[in-house]
Amino acid sequence: MKKGFIVFTVILGCLLISVHGRGELSEFPLVSGENDQESPSIYSNIVIWREERDGTWGTYGRDLSTQREFHVTVEGRELSNPKIYGTIVVGTASDTGYQHVYGYDLSTGEGFRMSTVESNKPMLDFFGTLAVWEDDRHGSWDIYGYDVSTRKEFRITDEDAQQWQPAVYGDIVVWVDDREDTHIYGYNVSTGEEFQITTDDADPFSPAIYGDIVVWVDMRNFDLVYKNWELYGYDLSTQEEFRITMGISNPSCPEIYGDSVVWNDDRHGNWELYGYDLSTRKEFRITTDEVEQFTHELWGSMVVWSDDRNGNYDIYGRDLGNDCRRFVRQEGDFFLEKGKNKCEEEEYESALFLLQLAKQNYLYAEAAEKAEECDEWIQKCHREPEGICGGSLLLVAVLGVLGLRREREKERERTPEQGDMLGTTPMRRDTDSRRDE
Repeated sequence: MKKGFIVFTVILGCLLISVHGRGELSEFPLVSGENDQESPSIYSNIVIWREERDGTWGTYGRDLSTQREFHVTVEGRELSNPKIYGTIVVGTASDTGYQHVYGYDLSTGEGFRMSTVESNKPMLDFFGTLAVWEDDRHGSWDIYGYDVSTRKEFRITDEDAQQWQPAVYGDIVVWVDDREDTHIYGYNVSTGEEFQITTDDADPFSPAIYGDIVVWVDMRNFDLVYKNWELYGYDLSTQEEFRITMGISNPSCPEIYGDSVVWNDDRHGNWELYGYDLSTRKEFRITTDEVEQFTHELWGSMVVWSDDRNGNYDIYGRDLGNDCRRFVRQEGDFFLEKGKNKCEEEEYESALFLLQLAKQNYLYAEAAEKAEECDEWIQKCHREPEGICGGSLLLVAVLGVLGLRREREKERERTPEQGDMLGTTPMRRDTDSRRDE
């Protein structure tokens, strides 16, 4: 078997450009070999993917800064639909034909189960601490979620209608919903508020979200000139909808990060990748090879995808050349604020997870002062439980000693008859006091 490789100098150049300024490079291979690789996901300098080795599909990853490759399994289970954010990889695995959602912490090597019931879970998304997926445990498709920082699963939708294709950013989850026609709905995990996003009866599908922007594909103009799907967007802050593509192709599977929207496009007779800059309102082409490119993902200025130009599917990437530091920093701000709140609420384990996540983003964004603020709060979270625990133990010890002394004083005050009546009861109380102490 030909071992996968990385063109390290090219990748390192891409990472430096993505951090230090604008630039543009052509497509380059990330993982290549005789086996098929698909479903890539990327966070910072870590890329993961699915690959068939020796007849078995599994999830593999590589640290682009060290070239170290690793295999992700949870209790011997191979993962499907892998996603990564921070140090956490999530995916689905099955023992019986139905799936559970699992997580794996790259920093500790710990695997854990997220879902509580086996059911069909074909699509999932992951951002920060929240994993969301479609789930048919109640007979129809619902949206469920799991918070990695609290290790708790929760239900997001409970309508009798079908809900599917979830996507998540921050506290906002969006999905396709057919309770009254088919529309895109959203839900704020922090407030419990649900809201409708689309109003046009255009059968929208494949929603994605970043910040206040939700994008999706719909068919509102399908019966007009080009008979193609189109890509639309919606700004949650202004409640304004806008059009991205003009009907000359069929866009599908949009992804969004910061100002960049990327999608699959068939205008040249094959599936390739196109993009759109929300700040300049300009469309651009990403791939140019006359083969199939699909199952892409976007993080920072890097887009990665599965590509069959070599006769089998390999993982390719391209740096879009935009400076993404302000968006990475915004993610850090989100996690820092939540971490501080959790610390104030004395939920220290959850707070530490969020603060470490914030620090990761600040370091990538070269926000040293904010990373130091994270360290200050991390130290506070470590100190507070120790103070509470130490103070509690001291109080228990003092009360125990005082109680023991009081029992001995009572014993001295008792007459022999009272002592005989009580038998060994005073001794038993002394023993119990010592055990509590």
